[in-house]
Amino acid sequence: MMTQILYYLRTLTPVSCPAFPDDRRQSVSRQPSFTYSEWTDAKQDLFDLDSVPETPVFDCSMDMKPEADPVTLTVKPVGLQESRALDDTALQTEFYETPMNFVDPKEYNFPGVVRKNRYKTILPNTHSRVCLKTTDPDADFLSTYINANYMRGYGGQEKAYIATQGPTVNTVSDFWRMVWQESSPIIVMITNVEEKNEVGVPLQPPTPPRDCSFKCTEYWPEDTVVHEGIEIRVVQVIQADDYSLRIFSLKVCT
Repeated sequence: MMTQILYYLRTLTPVSCPAFPDDRRQSVSRQPSFTYSEWTDAKQDLFDLDSVPETPVFDCSMDMKPEADPVTLTVKPVGLQESRALDDTALQTEFYETPMNFVDPKEYNFPGVVRKNRYKTILPNTHSRVCLKTTDPDADFLSTYINANYMRGYGGQEKAYIATQGPTVNTVSDFWRMVWQESSPIIVMITNVEEKNEVGVPLQPPTPPRDCSFKCTEYWPEDTVVHEGIEIRVVQVIQADDYSLRIFSLKVCT
């Protein structure tokens, strides 16, 4: 192992290092340092080791042909989206430079729509909103409305994703109608049930205080529930350290 270390030290090409912030420089300055005599003693110990081989013990450029599936060793180039995600500063900059998108409430001046929006100022864009389908020819606007928008994928494909608000007690049925209608294979809940001062609430909780603010209604059942003629059943729950994975089975009730 020491031979490997010496090899990399000898072949390392000097590069210019960016300046550290003040707090980083302070932390580095507190690291233990060698006196000249200690360094010369340590250097002599290194010289007493065996000579470094001309061929390194491990060379990344070697043609490795393991018996395993070669696909598992294929390294794909990092794409633009992945490289952005690896850079916190660039990602935050891009986020703050994205223009705000507030829809004029006059676009949805229909009776009862307020009850289907979690926040008054966060409304779906009219050009890409999801419209719930209905077989009722006399259905009004409210029966087709849900606060959700189609989104393009990072490859440009249309309607690759759907972004929607955390369901409220009034919109859980609409949420599952949309999941069934759009054949959504995966639901990703990117908010916590409890977040800061906003707390999630079960679908049928005790009557909460009037001033209580909830982040997201627990739209999933403990076992089985029926919404708008759609049966939602929990098949399996996988509990991890930082998240829960639920596998659902959906079918139309007959």
